[in-house]
Amino acid sequence: MTIATQPIERSPRDYPQWSGTFTIHAADLDAGGRVSAATVVGFLQEGAASHAAQLGVGLQALQAIGRTWMLARMRIRFDEWPALDDPLTVKTWPTGARGRVVACRDYEAYNGAGRRLAAATSEWVLVEVDKRRIARLTPDILNLAPAWTPRVDLPETEPLATGWTAVWQAVLPVRRADLDVNRHVNNGHYVEWLFEPLPDAWQSRRLVQIDIAYRLGAVHGDTVVSAAAARHAAGVAHRLTRQSDGAVLVEATTTWAE
Repeated sequence: MTIATQPIERSPRDYPQWSGTFTIHAADLDAGGRVSAATVVGFLQEGAASHAAQLGVGLQALQAIGRTWMLARMRIRFDEWPALDDPLTVKTWPTGARGRVVACRDYEAYNGAGRRLAAATSEWVLVEVDKRRIARLTPDILNLAPAWTPRVDLPETEPLATGWTAVWQAVLPVRRADLDVNRHVNNGHYVEWLFEPLPDAWQSRRLVQIDIAYRLGAVHGDTVVSAAAARHAAGVAHRLTRQSDGAVLVEATTTWAE
């Protein structure tokens, strides 16, 4: 993966945004020769992290005061998929807050011809590391997005399913290599693990949308159970739980096309 940041043109009705171009390498492809959803999520999050640092609310600045960002929810729509050696330009910007504890951020990803391949929305919470509790957003974070900040237009998703019975399951031990700087499993690995139990008939389809909610973080030594079941002909419900106590780590729905 390579990345080149690009300057953003300013206007009187400006809002803070970041743009950078990634290149798809062979290491970014899955066993089917396609770019994985986790790779795209990783690019989006890399853009978010870079922009947060530019705005003075990045990882290092927060660590200095005992806080960190944690992703709470992400919705991604895939219109098309990039191929090997394709450039993928990611644009991202803060879009305000929901209440006093949830910060929102949107994304778009374009190919070299300027055609949009993906769009996403995300929700983040600020966490006090030592106390392991959610903190209120600071005024500088609450004021990042002016009133005219645009939002990406995503189709409505089905509510996250509850009370369903697993049809497919996979058991996944958490390795040290799965951890991020917060010593929890990296968000991208949770996305990978959603698809582990799916049969080949689903794996061969084209992924259109993911709606993923992060509930708890897994750590080294945990064992994660990835469960899934078809909701209808084009949708799958997913749940990741901790094997030791059944605690729900992630809930998600995915939508597919033939």
